[in-house]
Amino acid sequence: GMASSLKAGLAAMPKDSGAALIVLGDMPAVRTDDIDALISAFDPSGGKGIVVPTYNGKRGHPVLFGRAYWPSILEARGEQGARQALIDNADAVCEVPVDNPGVLMD
Repeated sequence: GMASSLKAGLAAMPKDSGAALIVLGDMPAVRTDDIDALISAFDPSGGKGIVVPTYNGKRGHPVLFGRAYWPSILEARGEQGARQALIDNADAVCEVPVDNPGVLMD
């Protein structure tokens, strides 16, 4: 399931990585500008350790997770994905408005 894919991806990350961008493979309309906006907003020392794009107020993908939040993702099971990590760490979530509806379409 999705959880096993996330775990495998995080396990393959270099040890000095400060963050991981969780990008879904079935979202071809996500643009590099969207990803750049997430990276620019990432500021774990400023309380922005998880960065989520929004379009018209709705959260989308991809999502950038600082390393401190990876343990929450590693607790996921089956098709749960990283949703629970977002809920459990709501105070660290930074929403970044983008002008691309592609962040919502899969």
